[in-house]
Amino acid sequence: MKRYTEESVKIKYSKYLGKPYDTAFKFGNDMWYCSELVYDIYKQQLGIELCAPRPVSDYNITGAEKVLKKRGISKNQLVVAPNDLYNSKQLKGL
Repeated sequence: MKRYTEESVKIKYSKYLGKPYDTAFKFGNDMWYCSELVYDIYKQQLGIELCAPRPVSDYNITGAEKVLKKRGISKNQLVVAPNDLYNSKQLKGL
């Protein structure tokens, strides 16, 4: 587990409640996927960019091409992945 700070942080989460999961992994569409939610909370509410979004093609997507196409996900589309967040130099291990 990692954290940004040892201090308590208050998050305004009501805008995220009841929103559908973003299976297309797109930023800025009023839906979020798991890593995007964490990324967005840190960036929008705390002013901390944990990592830079990267194109899908930066990741090993071998075997997932059909799923990406079905969901409308482009290889040039920017995303954040759990590993990007975990490896952020902004976070400290507990």
